[in-house]
Amino acid sequence: MRMRVSLGPVFTFESLIAVRRWQVYALRSLYVTLLLVGLMLTWGPSEQTITDVAQAAEIGRILLLTVIAVQLGVVLLAAPAATAGAVCVDKARGTLLHAFTTDLTAREIILGKLGARLGPVVGLMACGLPVLALGSFLGGIDLVAALGAELVTLGVAVVCCSVALLASVWARKPHQALLLAYTMVGAWAGAIPSAIFVFGMGPPTSLGQMTLFLTNPIVAAFAPEMSTPGLPVGLREQGVFLAGSLLVSMLLLGLASWTLRPAVLAQANRPQKRVPTATPARLVDFIPGPPLDANPILWREWHRKRPSLWTGRFWTAYAIVSSLASLYVIGWYYTWWGDGLIRSGIHLVAARINAWQVAIGLLLLSVSAASALGEERDRGSLDVIMTTTLTSREIVWGKWWGTFALVPRLAILPIWVTAGAAMITGNGLGLLFMIGLILAYAAAITSVGLALATWVPRLGRVIGISVMGYILVAAGWPLILTLLPNLPSFQGVPVYNQPNWQGLLLASPFYGVYATTDWAARWSFGGDYSAGWGFGRAAISEPTWPLIWIVFYAGFALLLATATWKSFDRCMGRIPESRPDGATAPWRVPESRPDGATAL
Repeated sequence: MRMRVSLGPVFTFESLIAVRRWQVYALRSLYVTLLLVGLMLTWGPSEQTITDVAQAAEIGRILLLTVIAVQLGVVLLAAPAATAGAVCVDKARGTLLHAFTTDLTAREIILGKLGARLGPVVGLMACGLPVLALGSFLGGIDLVAALGAELVTLGVAVVCCSVALLASVWARKPHQALLLAYTMVGAWAGAIPSAIFVFGMGPPTSLGQMTLFLTNPIVAAFAPEMSTPGLPVGLREQGVFLAGSLLVSMLLLGLASWTLRPAVLAQANRPQKRVPTATPARLVDFIPGPPLDANPILWREWHRKRPSLWTGRFWTAYAIVSSLASLYVIGWYYTWWGDGLIRSGIHLVAARINAWQVAIGLLLLSVSAASALGEERDRGSLDVIMTTTLTSREIVWGKWWGTFALVPRLAILPIWVTAGAAMITGNGLGLLFMIGLILAYAAAITSVGLALATWVPRLGRVIGISVMGYILVAAGWPLILTLLPNLPSFQGVPVYNQPNWQGLLLASPFYGVYATTDWAARWSFGGDYSAGWGFGRAAISEPTWPLIWIVFYAGFALLLATATWKSFDRCMGRIPESRPDGATAPWRVPESRPDGATAL
């Protein structure tokens, strides 16, 4: 067998297909739009003008940080989504078994698929260079810092694609591979920021701490901003991060090449069967379910919907960690009293733990909402349901309520913690707002998942869009609103003319739960109901903003679910439920009689 110098025919074939997809150009346009929006927000209010060179340079520096943040966030979200279905789709279609009969090696298949997916991601990074070049006219942009950030982002892209490709080899379905890839990437990118946020860790003070922090992609991308006279960090450390990322990617790709043929052949020879559910999932059987006659789809979802093996493990790990963290907080509240409780800052710990619990639980809900309808559409069982007498409205709302039934299970621990704290502090209004926000967030996520599953035919793409949209709202929105008030252009604006930053932040599920939990768990407010998120002590001074976002998300969920129901027949190819002749039963065809009349 001759040695090939190039990446092989797999890379050529997949690259030709990739460049013809409109999604690639749409993602590039969206990325450039986000960068231009960041430039517009960095510039500040329209009535503000740049008065000196120093202010222009400061705006340029913040523009560089904005470009780095947007670029890194898009790569962390887009790279796994673009690669998770690389092997799963071919396994489902059977084309990968045909490739095994050729002289292609597993290494050539893996490297070809990696190169075809990594190329558009690198091209996406290149789209931000013109925006950064335009901002360089302001001054204040360090070219060394910009080059280091590009090296870190390149390393992150390679690692994310390699992780998603390995998950695609192991998993049967694209959404399982995507869930596994996002879990691994999220653990890598979120471990150190989570530890800093939950435990209040400060900046690194020693070389060992700095080395540990630089293993995180977010810290490595902004490494020059963390540099101190005693611990200088710059391009050298970012180059080491790139080298380490390439080494990890080589190990992941080697593992994927080694397990490709055994995994694919084992899954092809073993028919897919329903695995027994884990113990936490079987606990649902003891909860009274909905009646069959009310809505058969809802009854079916209640009894049929059980998590797969991997999804069940994720839910089990989430339940164990959340239970231990909640017990820790409740134990503090009922052990310490008075001044000791106030000085301990346990209310902030409770707010952070609840915020992470709900944020991760809603992330899993976004995956469940997208797969509730998309998985049945993908395997064809939805066609069987559409041949019954069930209307499209019953199908959509049955799926909606079947997915929304997960919300009480993921909200019971945060409610328990907040209720226990509110019984001591006496701030029950914060508990009510937290429950209302969780229900409103979950309703919107459920409607978005069902709408995407109806309008987009590919399951992997549906889950990717749903997860990326949720992360942008939950994490990207607070990041933007945290940076804006610190811009020089906004600092010159009087306080009464600036937007209500804290009220706008409540649009994020992460911050909304954080602020309302802190409202209920704080021992004494002194008349100021505030959560303190970098804006002093003016977070929630009145219940107006929580009510606004509860009504907004609830209304958005209702409108989107209605639009999904209205467009369900057209998107699924079903005969409309009403015809011009007035008949309303799409599953029955009028029969002609000899006298010319029609009978149903």
